[in-house]
Amino acid sequence: MRHRGATGQGKHLVAFPASVSCSTHSAKLTWSGRAGHVARGFFSVNGEKVSSVSNPHAGDHVVLRHLKATADEKVVAHLTLKSGGHASASRAYLPCKG
Repeated sequence: MRHRGATGQGKHLVAFPASVSCSTHSAKLTWSGRAGHVARGFFSVNGEKVSSVSNPHAGDHVVLRHLKATADEKVVAHLTLKSGGHASASRAYLPCKG
């Protein structure tokens, strides 16, 4: 699997880290300056909901903890916009080595 950046219509609303922390098994996502357009969002890892946020502000962080160190991880942000629309963004991560 190739290591690529974030994909999806919502990738301009939340910034995904370049990699998952191998020491803490966590990922720290950051809301962009356009976060004011988001009413709420939830985040899933490999299809399992792990976090949710309401009315995020630019610069706020979402930390996803307890990620698996030995398996590929797919992190997805499911966003509900204040305009009533929906957007999502995702990024895949390779497992830690060593």
